[in-house]
Amino acid sequence: MAYPQNKRLIKFIIFLLFLLLVWRLGTYLHLSTGGLMYFFSEIPLFFQGFFFVLFYCFTSFFLWLAKDLMKIAGVFIFGPWWSSFYIFIAEIINACVLFYFARYLGRGFVEQKAKGRFKGLDERIAKSNFFWLLLLRAAPLVPFRFLDLAAGLTGIHFRKYLFAVISGSPLRILWVQIVLYGVGEGVFNYRLLSEYFIRHPSIFLWSFLYILLIIPVVLKFGFKE
Repeated sequence: MAYPQNKRLIKFIIFLLFLLLVWRLGTYLHLSTGGLMYFFSEIPLFFQGFFFVLFYCFTSFFLWLAKDLMKIAGVFIFGPWWSSFYIFIAEIINACVLFYFARYLGRGFVEQKAKGRFKGLDERIAKSNFFWLLLLRAAPLVPFRFLDLAAGLTGIHFRKYLFAVISGSPLRILWVQIVLYGVGEGVFNYRLLSEYFIRHPSIFLWSFLYILLIIPVVLKFGFKE
């Protein structure tokens, strides 16, 4: 029985090393919003959406720190609605790739070692009904890539998670892209972001009500632990 256990450990170590590698890679390779916009401007208009989805998936897998820049570049190239659509397509692809990547390399080890409250959390997520998975995906609490990887490590069925991805992602993506369209790179500046919400009280109210989704998600899945 030692061989299967060692195999699970080796696969999990490869999984962790890969995560460390892509994080370090993102710190060394620097992209800019202007550079991304110039890159896509050189692509024929008919193919821009296709290459945006392709490059978005690539950055999500290998250049984690560049994903936010892709969202900003996308909203200036395509506007909030079309950029949301392309990001939605890319996030479905990401969910499939990252889920099975984590499931293949990490699930066996996690299932073997999960104990105590971590085992309880694993079981709560695996047995959660569709509504709570949808809410977990829609709430602006955990980055999509971490949700995809974490879902692969749990015992949740892929089809159930994929339906939650398709149903819960659009609201969150559109909210982000609309705010980015109004603020741009200033979204990381508290003063500019505050001024934007003051000028657009309806978006502020919508954002406030939307962020309240975090509360039931935290209570359900026990992130406070």
